[in-house]
Amino acid sequence: MDKRKKSGAVKKDWKVRFRTFLFGATVLLLSFALIAAPHVMRSQQVVQNMAYAQTPPSPSSCPYWIPCCGCVVIGQTAIVTAAITFAKEIITGFVYDYIENFTNDMINDLVGGIFDRLQLMEDNFETWWGQFYLFDLRPALASMMAQLHTSRMDQTRMLLSFMDAPNLNIVTESLEGWESTAQRDYRPSTQVCMAITQSGGFARSYAFERAVRRGLEGERAGNALNTQGSLAAEGPNVLIGDRWDRLSTRFCNPAFNKGEIFGAPCTPAPGQFDAVDADIKPTEIILESMTIPISDPNARIATEQLIENIAGNALIPGIKEEELVSLTGQEVFLFGRGEVARASAAASVPLLSVSWRTEGSDMGDWVREFSDLTGSSLPISDNPSYYELMHALTHYKSSTGTYALEMIDTPLNIERERYIVSSIYLMNLRDYFELLERVALTLAVETGNMLDRYMGDMDTGISMMTQ
Repeated sequence: MDKRKKSGAVKKDWKVRFRTFLFGATVLLLSFALIAAPHVMRSQQVVQNMAYAQTPPSPSSCPYWIPCCGCVVIGQTAIVTAAITFAKEIITGFVYDYIENFTNDMINDLVGGIFDRLQLMEDNFETWWGQFYLFDLRPALASMMAQLHTSRMDQTRMLLSFMDAPNLNIVTESLEGWESTAQRDYRPSTQVCMAITQSGGFARSYAFERAVRRGLEGERAGNALNTQGSLAAEGPNVLIGDRWDRLSTRFCNPAFNKGEIFGAPCTPAPGQFDAVDADIKPTEIILESMTIPISDPNARIATEQLIENIAGNALIPGIKEEELVSLTGQEVFLFGRGEVARASAAASVPLLSVSWRTEGSDMGDWVREFSDLTGSSLPISDNPSYYELMHALTHYKSSTGTYALEMIDTPLNIERERYIVSSIYLMNLRDYFELLERVALTLAVETGNMLDRYMGDMDTGISMMTQ
């Protein structure tokens, strides 16, 4: 409504101004006519006076039967001219004032109209900025930008999905190929021997050998400490008597001392394991045996006696309770325990060799089949030991030259064989480190014995010098 009122007022204002302009133009033309009229009349009067001067007056010359002296009033021309000039000045001043006022009004109206128009434009711009831009255009643009951004993101996500789909298929196919290849590589078969995955036999044999080592060491420690339930619980004499019974009933040689030992007949115990002189043959009984049938009493007792003969078995002599109260008794007891520890450390090496060769893998059929493939003629035990399994994998294959002659002929079988060799190498390396650890213990025992002998010699020399 305000805009319409303003536009109507502007139209009426222009109509008034146009009418004023027409009136001013009329007055201007009238003033020009009045200014020019005296000059025209004066020129006509001059011509007429000259004509009168040249022509003698006559009665006929006077109009309306006026005498000649009455036609022209003396001074009439000057009076009329003065009147016209005065009128001209008045009219000219009026015209000039009107034109000046009109021009000023026109300029003022023009400038005012321009300012009014600018003010109206400013008001319209503020209205547009406050209503249209801030409340209509800008929120609409923001909403449109959000829609465009969402559309662009959806389009980008769709394009990236199209790009990811084939890549995902390629990666999935590659993974499936690797899985199938790995399954073929690691799956045991009759043509391929994978040392780590053969029915758990290696794990069983390794666990059993550790149990044998700890059991034999515990039995030796029990005898040395005279613990309850051990052979030495009633004293060292009982243990020595048991060792003598073993010799006379299991290890004695009928050819020794004419078949008699101190007058007693030599009657070796019957069994599949030949125990004659077994307590003095570490190479034959331990080192040259693939599997020691530890379930056979003769074999078990022979290995125990061999370990005692090699590493010894320190025995703490019987000591009374009241003797442990004294410093001397405590020193003797502690020294005895130290000797037991040294004997156990020295026995760790033969214990390791014996435990490697104890039966327990339950893989006799597999080793026998493997031996047939390699062309080996060595006998195979029914329950091979860990050492016999490793010997079959490391010696049978390479010693005969016939194993895998027609089997390792494809890249897949070659890759499998590479894994086999790597696993066997790692297992042998582990066994080698175990042996080195026990050798280090025996060196420590030997060093301790040397120090004891050196200190004993020093004590003997000092005592001799004091005497």
